Amino acid sequence: MIKSFSADQRRIYNDWRNRQAKLKLLDEVALDNQMKRLEATMARMFGGGV
Repeated sequence: MIKSFSADQRRIYNDWRNRQAKLKLLDEVALDNQMKRLEATMARMFGGGV
């Protein structure tokens, strides 16, 4: 669907997506929790940690 967007539609979509990404980065507690889960998952995948 996104591939068929016009240049203006793509610009609007990209602006929205960038705003959403910035909002997620502002919530430091949620970001920290996500990073801890990612680290634990990587540790399980590669045999390290808990």
